Amino acid sequence: MDTTPHAPLSQPPRQRGLSLVEMVTTLAVAAILAGASIPGFRDMQANSRMRSASHSLIAAFQHARMRAVSEVTQVIVCPSLDGRRCSGGLDWQYGWLVYDDHNRNRTLDPGERVTAGHGPLPAGVMGRATVGRPLMVYRSDGSAFGNPITVTLCDGRGWRQGRAIIVNQGGRARTGPAEASRCPTATG
Repeated sequence: MDTTPHAPLSQPPRQRGLSLVEMVTTLAVAAILAGASIPGFRDMQANSRMRSASHSLIAAFQHARMRAVSEVTQVIVCPSLDGRRCSGGLDWQYGWLVYDDHNRNRTLDPGERVTAGHGPLPAGVMGRATVGRPLMVYRSDGSAFGNPITVTLCDGRGWRQGRAIIVNQGGRARTGPAEASRCPTATG
């Protein structure tokens, strides 16, 4: 007598994979989750662009201050449209220059060295300086000449997400919240 177990003859074949209903349900849940995360991802990207812009501008002010002290000379930080000369305006979103102003005339002359520069700010970030302050002058002791300067950085989200870069008379740069009246796109 044969005692080996035999598989029943009527066993249905094993199913592998997903049914159409399971697949459609999974795709619908994935689409809903992806749609819900896009606004948060966009805010995260915009916050990153704003942080990058403010860090770059603060680094330029810190570089200028340290250079003024170490080289015992006047150093200028100014907005620039082309990366070769100061624009004379208040808009910083196109970039800026840092240069040694040995003759103290607040003009980038032949022979004066550009020690740092920055191209345009990240897309969508705008920067505007205090009225009447088209440049920042650092004295040889690291202090700032004249009144404090504020460069306000904003994007299309409005002033509430903006940042203000404030340089005091001692020459120290810090960040603060943007003011609605200072933001070029005060829509928030």
